[in-house]
Amino acid sequence: MKKFSYLLVLCTLVLLGANSCTPKDEVASPQPDRLLIGTWQENATRHFVRFLSADEDPMVGEYRFGYEWDEDDDVHPEDLIWHGNGWFKWKVETDTVSHKSVIRLTEIQLMDNGGAELPDTYIITTLNSTTFEYAPEDNLKFTHCFTKAD
Repeated sequence: MKKFSYLLVLCTLVLLGANSCTPKDEVASPQPDRLLIGTWQENATRHFVRFLSADEDPMVGEYRFGYEWDEDDDVHPEDLIWHGNGWFKWKVETDTVSHKSVIRLTEIQLMDNGGAELPDTYIITTLNSTTFEYAPEDNLKFTHCFTKAD
């Protein structure tokens, strides 16, 4: 009878322990698109990029809008024509490749005169509340580094 009691207690502890563990992968982390929203300054330059939320400018399909300017070229946000030169559409997608998460940023530059929409795809290598780094998908050695500006 004692063996049965010990076995019952042991089984109960094993079951309780198994139910109380939560894999770290299930812990919610901020969505990459939410972390991108805001203004970023490229390191050691006066080049800025602003990713807009859907509340600031309505989305088109799965794309949001953003714009960039370079104060070294005497270009400021107020100089840009809405959805013209300096503007882009963007989206973020997360894929799993070889058990690793890969975050892809796709940008489509907009032009004042319309024209063909050619997407550029980048791999985001670092993204948190203060730092954003990415590289072209076809040249991961050419990294752009940004710091949150707002």
